[in-house]
Amino acid sequence: DDNNSTQILAKLLSYCFDDKLNPGLYNEIKDLSGKNRKIEMEGRTRLFVALGKKDKISPSKLVKFIIKNTGVRNSAIDQVEVYNDFSFITVPFKEAEIILGVFQKNSGKRKSLVVKAKKSKLNKQ
Repeated sequence: DDNNSTQILAKLLSYCFDDKLNPGLYNEIKDLSGKNRKIEMEGRTRLFVALGKKDKISPSKLVKFIIKNTGVRNSAIDQVEVYNDFSFITVPFKEAEIILGVFQKNSGKRKSLVVKAKKSKLNKQ
């Protein structure tokens, strides 16, 4: 009885959903735990900082400022570029989340001092 009802249900599902039940139509589900998740967290991102030379910021002062406010380690911050009105830093995704979280929390209703950098118009095609 139990085996017969299982077969009937299987045939009914097969009839109703036909190719939707074909495993060949679906991609393999990616494992987001362990090693594969680590790769994702090891990527890097660029952050925009609303401080620049006009604010008496140098690359070393900017790095110290970020470290002091977030606790992110010095070695995580690189590609520091300081312009007159703003700066850019590159950090791993994990540290970027920490930095963005701290500065968003501290900004209250004002715009955050640090945000994820937008893609350059020159790089968009």
